[in-house]
Amino acid sequence: PICAIGNGVAALCCATNEDKSWVFQEYSLTGPSVYELVRLSSFASLPIIVEDFSKDSGATFSASKVDAVHVVLDRHLVTGQNENSTVAAVQNLIFLCNGR
Repeated sequence: PICAIGNGVAALCCATNEDKSWVFQEYSLTGPSVYELVRLSSFASLPIIVEDFSKDSGATFSASKVDAVHVVLDRHLVTGQNENSTVAAVQNLIFLCNGR
């Protein structure tokens, strides 16, 4: 299982297959919404916006209200929208690990 939360979800963007397609194409996931990111003073210099990258790369991206707890579980991937989603995401990760 893989678990990524908040800005850590951006690390998934570099996971590609040999044919350069994105490993998580056709997955459902979440991460920081544009509305959460735009509040950052560093917004203009962010190297990647996960919401845009995910949609452009063939994934289904969902987000809840700003700072709300929101977790998406798809196959072996657990993603959390923001740090408030940490506990729920880790609980799902533990559930997946124990189910094997």
